[in-house]
Amino acid sequence: MDSIEKINEEIGLIKGRDGIYLDTVTFENEDLVLIGDINCALCSKKQNARWLKYKMNFKRVKIFNMNEIELFPFEISHLRNESNIVLNKDSNPLKGKYVNFNHLFITTYDFNLEILCSNFEVVILESR
Repeated sequence: MDSIEKINEEIGLIKGRDGIYLDTVTFENEDLVLIGDINCALCSKKQNARWLKYKMNFKRVKIFNMNEIELFPFEISHLRNESNIVLNKDSNPLKGKYVNFNHLFITTYDFNLEILCSNFEVVILESR
């Protein structure tokens, strides 16, 4: 399992429910874009700002699930790459189909998200 430290090294690991806020979700032609804010006080790597505006880009999205956190209150790592552990189980009919894809789980203040995509990036847009 990879943590956000490998996904965006300038932020480090984000801990706590108030760590990631999601403002905008755009899904078009298998491309997903998430925009919001990261609470710098909850980042493992020290930041000079209180908040970071982020943009997460996901390409060739095959699975996108989004649930309100109150409906499914379990808290997972804020941003985690499972490297297709779920999809490569012997019991899964899709086994082997998306071997090189990223299977991500993201917890924001309000939502749990699951994303299966070919590529992704986390871009810091601004700090404040």
